[in-house]
Amino acid sequence: TFPGAIAAGLASPWGQSVPAGNATNGLPNYFGSYREVFARDLYEAFAGLLVAGDVSTARAATRFLFERQQQSNGSMPRNSLTNGLPAPDTGGVQLDETADPILMDWQSGLAGDATLYEQHVIPAADFLVANGPSDGNERWEEQSGYSPSTIAAEIAGLTAAANIARVNHDPVRAAVYQATADDFARNIKAWTVTTTGPFISPTVPGYFIRITKPGPTGAIDPNAAISYGLGNGSVTVDQRQVIDAGFLELVRLGVLPASDPDVSASLKVVDDTIERQTPSGPGFYRYGTTPQESVDGYGDCFQPSGTSCSPIGAPWPTTD
Repeated sequence: TFPGAIAAGLASPWGQSVPAGNATNGLPNYFGSYREVFARDLYEAFAGLLVAGDVSTARAATRFLFERQQQSNGSMPRNSLTNGLPAPDTGGVQLDETADPILMDWQSGLAGDATLYEQHVIPAADFLVANGPSDGNERWEEQSGYSPSTIAAEIAGLTAAANIARVNHDPVRAAVYQATADDFARNIKAWTVTTTGPFISPTVPGYFIRITKPGPTGAIDPNAAISYGLGNGSVTVDQRQVIDAGFLELVRLGVLPASDPDVSASLKVVDDTIERQTPSGPGFYRYGTTPQESVDGYGDCFQPSGTSCSPIGAPWPTTD
């Protein structure tokens, strides 16, 4: 019915905690969970489709996001129903979800579709130029600030938009989109690499942090001693202490080479901080703050029934 509307997942984590009785105006509680369309997740499925050679479905996914899900201001909602309308549990801006469909347009060979460019790619790219590099939440949907993974998607999306503009004989927009992408790329390390954090050592002169929070004056300084609450019942810590692997998007999307010294140093910090060895091989927490300790409160409580505990998320099999 709605080609390209690939749901993020078929399961409903935490569904057992949602009452099934009537809630409001005689209607049952809505709990879409992952059985909805998230642009970020659809982009991952899209990449797999391209690798598998299913260009037709990849293009259908691209058109779904632009023709059904895109909002009037050019952005994408956090998530939508399979008909493209914003889901009842949607909310908030996530700039990578606006950048990803532009990448999909370019990678699936739809750049020559002038209507798609004029009516959809331009509004999306203009939204990124007007609102980037930081607006809304990062990929874990928990924090605002300057996120390496989100900014990587913006850089790649705007570069793709510049290429699409050239295909459509629009040199002015091509120049604006590429200049913005280049500006973000020049500043990504100044925004998100700390040289004063607790993991600095002779072999780690600097490393990427999960997110950089604006200071009291609005300044973005990854070396500043700014603390924030991690959410989900977790702790409040210095931003320089919070590690995740989101910076690897900069490599995957071609913004930085794998040999970049800050990337190499950051990988060491990731392995020392959030990697865990399991019987099936290494796994990684979404993020952490000290070696061999997770403070990710996003997860279930594994204590015996009737025993209170602070939930600690388990390692994720797909965390970069």
